[in-house]
Amino acid sequence: MNKEWFVWGNGPRVMFFSACAMVVLGLLFWVTDSSEGALERAVAASKFLQYTVASIGAVGAAGTLLLYVSMWYFLIRVDRSSKWFKRASFLLLLVGLIYGGLIYYLLVYLRQVASIKRMGAAA
Repeated sequence: MNKEWFVWGNGPRVMFFSACAMVVLGLLFWVTDSSEGALERAVAASKFLQYTVASIGAVGAAGTLLLYVSMWYFLIRVDRSSKWFKRASFLLLLVGLIYGGLIYYLLVYLRQVASIKRMGAAA
């Protein structure tokens, strides 16, 4: 990974799919928790559902970790925000953990990548 990959390469697509995988995994946990065991019984009865849920878990876990680590890298190497905003972002990633990574992606990464691309296209 390098700075150019985050903006011009496949970085934005990879980060988008990582964020989506994280959201789907969170929804799966929420549905499982609120289904009062009905989902667990349905999954236990079907091999297809077992493989599907296992795949969602594996992709979601990998996507979550990739997004979190990548947002730290982006904050340290690429982020062009002010010192105070970087400090607040640091605290968000540190305290918010994986959800902090998702919030940073939505609020900072997307905005800065769009801004850098606009400036690069205008030049």
